[in-house]
Amino acid sequence: MSFEQHLIQAFTVQRDTSDILTETAILASLTVTYQPSKTCHMNVNISEASVFDQVLITGTDDNDAVLTELFTFTKNTVKPGKELFKSITGITTSGFTGGNINIKGKQRSGESLDVRRDIKTIKARVYDPDTSYSTNIPGAVQSKTSRIMIHKNDSGLLKGDYLVGADDFSYQLSTSLQPRRGSPGVDIHHYEADVEQIES
Repeated sequence: MSFEQHLIQAFTVQRDTSDILTETAILASLTVTYQPSKTCHMNVNISEASVFDQVLITGTDDNDAVLTELFTFTKNTVKPGKELFKSITGITTSGFTGGNINIKGKQRSGESLDVRRDIKTIKARVYDPDTSYSTNIPGAVQSKTSRIMIHKNDSGLLKGDYLVGADDFSYQLSTSLQPRRGSPGVDIHHYEADVEQIES
């Protein structure tokens, strides 16, 4: 039986993010990654650029009227927006050389507009590790930690990510992914991490 056949359960990977535009290379025109889940301010982050100029965000306000906001940059930094956008219809830039851009939503209160987003679907296997070498403390409540095994191509999962299964079982990664090799010195075979079951 192949390794892929052992990864029998499909999971939707979810992540709490405030991204409106996930970090990407600066282009003249950019496509929004996620629409705001509620009316919010835009925080524009420019990094690794060598020449700077402007970012224009176009969208609508709470009354569905057209709204624009212009951000002017002279260095790599984060600029907080003042306008409140209900939706984003366009993101354009001009005058930059190189660099990356990331746009995040901020609530009126100033808090991040964190929303749990579907990131991707993976095949994985959750199992209970060997506990024969664990230390049991008399009278103490013993917590049970499960492990997850995923394909080496899914190494982008992060500690804190959620894994939602079709059988209504959900888990959260409580540790970062650790590579596993078939034998010392060989390429990575797969990744594992500790997970905690959460209520769906």
